[in-house]
Amino acid sequence: MGWRPVSGQSPRWQATARLLRRTGFGATGPQIDAVANQDWSVYLDTVLARDADRDPGAVATPRPTPVTPATPGSGTRAADLNAITLELAQQMKDMTAWWVRRMAAVDEPVHEKLTLLWHNHFATSAQKVPVAEWMGMQNQKLRTLKLGDFRTLALTMLTDAAMLYWLDGASNSVKKANENLSREFMELFALGRANGYTEMDVREGARALTGWGIGYGGQTAVAYSQFDSKAKTILGATGNFDHVGFCDVVLSQPQSAAFVAGKLWRQLASDAEPSAALGIVLAGGGSLPQTRRPCVGRRERSMANPAWQSTHDRTRRTIYSALPRKPLGSERSPLARKLSAVASLVDRGRGVRRCNRPGNGCACESNPASSTVERCGAPQRTSRSRHWHA
Repeated sequence: MGWRPVSGQSPRWQATARLLRRTGFGATGPQIDAVANQDWSVYLDTVLARDADRDPGAVATPRPTPVTPATPGSGTRAADLNAITLELAQQMKDMTAWWVRRMAAVDEPVHEKLTLLWHNHFATSAQKVPVAEWMGMQNQKLRTLKLGDFRTLALTMLTDAAMLYWLDGASNSVKKANENLSREFMELFALGRANGYTEMDVREGARALTGWGIGYGGQTAVAYSQFDSKAKTILGATGNFDHVGFCDVVLSQPQSAAFVAGKLWRQLASDAEPSAALGIVLAGGGSLPQTRRPCVGRRERSMANPAWQSTHDRTRRTIYSALPRKPLGSERSPLARKLSAVASLVDRGRGVRRCNRPGNGCACESNPASSTVERCGAPQRTSRSRHWHA
């Protein structure tokens, strides 16, 4: 069945409703009324300028601050090791439930929506990353940097503990390179699949990302004895590149800006990518605040045109139709109530196990030349990766 306008509501009101859905998690009638007669650019500038961590809903739902348990020695009883596994699982459950509660509680959800957008872009998951402390730190980095420049955000993610674990960056050494982080950075984060890079570029990029490890409290550092210090050739540029050089070479490719801006457009505006509008987005030049305005504002100005019916919007309408309804004057949107319900049901533990060779030829032992901790002792999903954890 085709899209039908909301009975009795003007195109401007309907466009405002969609704006608030795109930049949040649903809206009530009074919330839409309050924004409908405002200048959208002024409205967006106002809400984006606010401190996400001072939102009353965020203050009421403080982020957990778990401390990753230290792993006992090799002679520890199985019951004690199981207790550590259960503690890590509980910490991850608490962290996951916290974020869902925060998304439902905040007054201005645009900050959480953008944090979620970047979390989806720089995909990591508790299904593999066992330490809630790292996931919580990454979540706050995404929230803090969501409106800076993309280069700063990308560099931060390249050296983030959860990302290094997720894409095996802490297993990447000069003696045994691991290409996962290099490949995914090009394919998923910066350029797009098969979009101007070769397998050789992936291999050379992996060499530039060697040596990274994860220390106590999720701090990351390079063990230079594990770093490949020889020249690399990446996307036609040659030099002794490290992670900064790798990032700069990749982001300097002309297709990078179009790829990232296109993903923002699809998330905030439409599945379609009109070339004229995308050109305006690209004019942001890497500045995320300059990019998001045309992604949202330009699209909403044409809302009276039925062409805005995208597959994504139809899916959203299907989901919304299945949710319980309340009068427009209700204080909380249907999706906010749904998120609260989901938060109460997050109870899946994540199985983890520790490195089974600490102090006994463990591949995770630090090099004397590095500034990392003395040896691996943190729970890991596998024991074959080189990690410097607490």
